[in-house]
Amino acid sequence: MARESTSIHLALGAALLLLAGLSLPGLDAGPLTPQESRWLTDPALTGPLFGLLLAAWSALSQDPFWLRTLPLAAALTALVIARFAARQLGGAHATAGALVLVAAAPLLVWQATQLGPDTLILALALGSIWCFAGYARQGDIAWLAGWTLSTAAGLLVRPEILWAVLIQWIAALLYRRRLHLPQGLWWLAQLGPIVLFLIVWNTPMLAGTTVPSLDTLVDRWMVLATGAARPGPNPGAILFGLLALFGLAAARDARRDARRGLLVLGAFIPTLLFFFLPGGLPYATGALACWCMLIAMGLRLHPRWLRQLLWSGLALSWAFSYWQLYG
Repeated sequence: MARESTSIHLALGAALLLLAGLSLPGLDAGPLTPQESRWLTDPALTGPLFGLLLAAWSALSQDPFWLRTLPLAAALTALVIARFAARQLGGAHATAGALVLVAAAPLLVWQATQLGPDTLILALALGSIWCFAGYARQGDIAWLAGWTLSTAAGLLVRPEILWAVLIQWIAALLYRRRLHLPQGLWWLAQLGPIVLFLIVWNTPMLAGTTVPSLDTLVDRWMVLATGAARPGPNPGAILFGLLALFGLAAARDARRDARRGLLVLGAFIPTLLFFFLPGGLPYATGALACWCMLIAMGLRLHPRWLRQLLWSGLALSWAFSYWQLYG
């Protein structure tokens, strides 16, 4: 147990350094893009919490490099929270690998260098899931308080955090006989986020839903898996999909194990939302974190030589993505 804890701490430290190092070139990418600037000029795009945070951050400096450190700080915070969520959902053995995968994923690195709320949504969504898993396991009111704070904070940033609430609702229904979840208090607590959503946003969540073409679906999977949609076959996206299948095989007990079920839901539900809703990158980032946890579980099923081969292949494909991103 002590050795596992040490390896997780070392992996977290390495993952934080890796994410910060990979993000540095993107922070110094020149002036803000029009898409980044709109977060500063149109406060209606975000909730009051992100607006206040961005106003405080920009009051210190208007330099683009400094402004882009805000999403990087949120991404690093998400990585710290992922350490606890991954241990609860994927198990201690897979946590170290999951942290490295999340930190090195090109999509997260790209979002960590783009001024906007996406990485903050990820941090708060992971916090919400972590607290829900703790509450479902122990029934301690402190977990419910943490869930309420993280979920409410997320709704004060952007409504996309509701993907995390949705998978919790599904898990609470599917595994109600296996969870130590005080059902009455849990469902009563849902009134808070619902009322807050109606007050702050009052927007149909599925507005703009489309039926994408097969090419669009492939492109969006490429974005999730490698950070960029490129014409022609994409070996990195294919390899990521294969590793995702290995992860699902490792979580085959999800029908009985609520933790694994929550993780599988966290991979599939936001992926589908990203596929079918416009502007769904926050969903892609949430799905990516859960897929990385599953992949880390799946990699442990294989002998060492095959694990090393798969890790190397994924590293090469992501290195090519960084060349595309910064080249």
